[in-house]
Amino acid sequence: MYGPATINWTMSSRARDTARAVIYDAKTCDKRGLVWRSTRDKTLLSLGLVTPSQAWATPDNRSGSPSYKRYADTVRALQTRPRTYRWNGATYSVWPRVAYDNTSGAWDEAVRSGLISRSDARQMQSSFGYYVGYRVYVTDGGRLAYAFAGE
Repeated sequence: MYGPATINWTMSSRARDTARAVIYDAKTCDKRGLVWRSTRDKTLLSLGLVTPSQAWATPDNRSGSPSYKRYADTVRALQTRPRTYRWNGATYSVWPRVAYDNTSGAWDEAVRSGLISRSDARQMQSSFGYYVGYRVYVTDGGRLAYAFAGE
């Protein structure tokens, strides 16, 4: 289902621990763990349109189902290199880095991860000029702050 974890991150240990825990929970389809963390951290999921229980519905075995895609995209995103983002006095690690790094290397990494296709990348670049795909934000304090796609 997922590629190998190549993790070489520079960030706070609390953010790293949270990211690793979320990867583990998503890889093992641990809905309870993901719902618990998202509820505790008041994570904004799908731009606030769903509850943690809805967002982390246990995936079935169909790779095209929305719940499967959320779990898979969470792992794929968190296995890319993060980008540090500062906003409103808080510091976040954001995956994939292309969310705030519009370089060809960042786009290529998102494509190689399986998070988006080359066609998706071209479409986002031509339509928006930046990445609008799935991304995950973790604060330096280790709070899973956001996990959503879109702008």
